[in-house]
Amino acid sequence: MPLLSIILFTPVVTATIILVLPRERRRTIITLATLAATITLGLTFLLFISYLRNPTGFQFEEQYSWIGS
Repeated sequence: MPLLSIILFTPVVTATIILVLPRERRRTIITLATLAATITLGLTFLLFISYLRNPTGFQFEEQYSWIGS
């Protein structure tokens, strides 16, 4: 599961959605911001408890091929 990408892009996507909402939809904006913060916090906590102290190397890395061979 691309946990790091989800943690990174959840606030970015939410902020983009909030930018296009009219100012009068204050309650919706607050709800979206709170939801995004809660999701990010929960996933970060999941990442924290999944961390293993003893192994060497990177534990939470994502690899994507940018240019195909």
